[in-house]
Amino acid sequence: MKYDMAGGAGMLATLRAAAATGIRRNLVAVVPCVENMPSGTAYRPGDVLRMMSGKTVEILSTDAEGRLILADAMTYTVRKYRPKEMLDAATLTGACVVALGSVNIGMMGNDEGMLSRMKAASAASGEKAWELPLHEEYLEQIKSDIGELKNVGGAEAGAITAGRFLQEFAGGTPWVHFDIAGTAWVEKEKRGYPPGPSGAPVRLLVEYLSSRGGRPHSRTNYAPWGTVVMGKWTGAPLPYELRSLGYPHDGKVVGHPTPVRTALPGVPSRRKGGRAPHSRTKCAPWGTLIMEPWTGADGGAEGETP
Repeated sequence: MKYDMAGGAGMLATLRAAAATGIRRNLVAVVPCVENMPSGTAYRPGDVLRMMSGKTVEILSTDAEGRLILADAMTYTVRKYRPKEMLDAATLTGACVVALGSVNIGMMGNDEGMLSRMKAASAASGEKAWELPLHEEYLEQIKSDIGELKNVGGAEAGAITAGRFLQEFAGGTPWVHFDIAGTAWVEKEKRGYPPGPSGAPVRLLVEYLSSRGGRPHSRTNYAPWGTVVMGKWTGAPLPYELRSLGYPHDGKVVGHPTPVRTALPGVPSRRKGGRAPHSRTKCAPWGTLIMEPWTGADGGAEGETP
């Protein structure tokens, strides 16, 4: 289940990253959490569920459970918060892995402007996302003769029909769905990621939020993926907090031409005369930069540690 909860973890990590990088946006994360266990009261193939929205769903596959709780979470969000925009991320379908592999996030939505901005954020952040269509014809695959909808649409276009199912619960809210089934977990090191959870789609979303008017601290520079950057690359690893959000563990920047070093939000650069800090710069566990030895920048004497 460490993999299956990656969508919820990504939403919480996005809020944490947005706060850490000083993005000024009103954000709410809704994470539906349920036990996924067989029992005598578990739902069965052939059951018809009435969703929070009032729509009825015929259960054809008990393995397509994630979209059911996600649909109710979307209904809850629309009713309680009336958001200007809504997005979701989930390890939703194996069909998305078949279609896009482990390179691209599957992206679908009901608002062309929002999708266009997400594509721009994808290009800027280096976190690849590929739009899949949600044409009206795909709705026919998930219509039920018993209820209003089926929770699966058959073998064809499985990632799209799952997205089309979710669209029925977005109402008129501009919405984008990320299927991260192929990108949420890294089996072996690639593109700077160690094996394990990748943090998708945190970098993409931090860039998207930054570009939508949530301006970071005026004295701090930000790379497109939301990491705080100052000065030149020193070989320092990323602070644990940012690594835990899915940033490349060795400090290498994915999708950006110039490697950089990281620091905390709101901390001005301490370089003078264009000199970069010593190459042995380290990061304390809480993310504070420690330099050994001190280079004399900003009032420190040679050999001193700030």
